[in-house]
Amino acid sequence: MDEEDVKQAKGDAAALSNAKNDALRNYLALTRALPVRTPFNEATVDATRERLGEKLTSEASADVTLFSKDAPVDISLLIEVGLQTVFRSKDSVQSETGIVIAGYL
Repeated sequence: MDEEDVKQAKGDAAALSNAKNDALRNYLALTRALPVRTPFNEATVDATRERLGEKLTSEASADVTLFSKDAPVDISLLIEVGLQTVFRSKDSVQSETGIVIAGYL
């Protein structure tokens, strides 16, 4: 599934949630194919998940409630996408100005 599948599912909350989760899973698979950027490693990703998991869950839950309440996404999947992206592909979430640009599903 991709962005088009998400757009086509609008109006059907279950289909939209499924399309969003499929898109997240696809993005996660692509992101995990990239190496963790030095000076970090897989242990860093795991330690960050452990240390910030509760806070990330709280923040992601609030964001999903605000921006995707009619067709929520899997919070744990959303968090994993964020963690993996930061450690593997941070350029995709940070502009040259240093301002982080976030998109909401």
